Amino acid sequence: MENKYNSKQENIVYIGLWSIIFLSPIVTVYLKTMYDANAFFDWQAILNVQKIFFFYFCAFLIHNYLLAPLIIYKRNFRAYIPLALLLIAAFFVLLIATRPKMLKDMHEPFPNEMAMHDKGGKHKDPKERKRTHGHKGSGDFMDKGKPKGLGLLEITNSMTLLFLFGMNIGAKAYFKSADDREKLEKLEKQNLQQRLDYLKGQINPHFFMNTLNNIHALVDIDPEKAKTSIVELSKLMRMILYDSDKQMTSLPQEIEFIKNYIRLMRLRFTDNVTIHTEFPNNPPHKDIAQMVLVTFIENAFKHGISYMQPTIIDIAIRLHGNKLLFTCANTVRPADKNNSNEKKGGLGLANVKKRLDLIYGNEYKLDIKGQSTRYKVRLLLTLN
Repeated sequence: MENKYNSKQENIVYIGLWSIIFLSPIVTVYLKTMYDANAFFDWQAILNVQKIFFFYFCAFLIHNYLLAPLIIYKRNFRAYIPLALLLIAAFFVLLIATRPKMLKDMHEPFPNEMAMHDKGGKHKDPKERKRTHGHKGSGDFMDKGKPKGLGLLEITNSMTLLFLFGMNIGAKAYFKSADDREKLEKLEKQNLQQRLDYLKGQINPHFFMNTLNNIHALVDIDPEKAKTSIVELSKLMRMILYDSDKQMTSLPQEIEFIKNYIRLMRLRFTDNVTIHTEFPNNPPHKDIAQMVLVTFIENAFKHGISYMQPTIIDIAIRLHGNKLLFTCANTVRPADKNNSNEKKGGLGLANVKKRLDLIYGNEYKLDIKGQSTRYKVRLLLTLN
């Protein structure tokens, strides 16, 4: 059956556990020979135990690759239960079929064991045993007499095999669940990136449309300023195109972009428009969402400029540790006093709010206050 998830880590765990199981008889006998002078290293007993372990291992492999996937992938309990019972039955048939040979091997004296007795069957002196055979003993690793309580033995083997199957299903379900979570996270990130790309794709044309309208207004009024505006706009376009595939940009680069945009806007307006700016000196190279701040500034120029009365636009970026505080305030034109904040923001502001939600989640706070004469945006961000 085809694996539907990456099982590399799962297989490493299985290899480690089965290595410990197969080595445990050798380690047990070895430790016993170190602390018991009468013990001997009974390889035959070790091999008999490992034969049983091998039967368990074969049953585990069949269950892991053929039966467990029926539950993990298809939830097919009707097929799993009879097949699991059939596997258990085959396990016991194999175990019972090999038992006579194992019992025979257990009753035959091993060379180490022969070295412990003299010709009369009496135990040799420990010193004499050492002279007769070079190995220390390990004692009886398995009971070499007639097996007692075979019913209990079968029950024990059944419980052990069921426990092994249960652990196998649990481990496989755990690793599949972890893999499913990883795939879900990747899918969510892909969906998030697609949504962000879509929103950013709407913001960029919206931004250039408004900027081109501003330049168009200068063509007849002041052609020289219009030419300069086109040069400044080309700088902005170059900055955006170089980072078109990124949602984030560095704070210094974003501040430079804002300065270029404000410089472009100054070319259009007369002395009747006052622009106050405050930017940090040598800002840290931390990431910030691209074109988020400039959208609020663009909104201030679009809806705050009045040729009939003095206009003031205040723009400030302040840093407090890993927090960035952005404020943008502008006077309100008489024609816009009865409009709602959402209508003033338009498409650009709505998309910026969605981008902030997707990128920063709970790591930002946005306050927008519209009064009769003043419109103010306050944005607090956590920089990474």
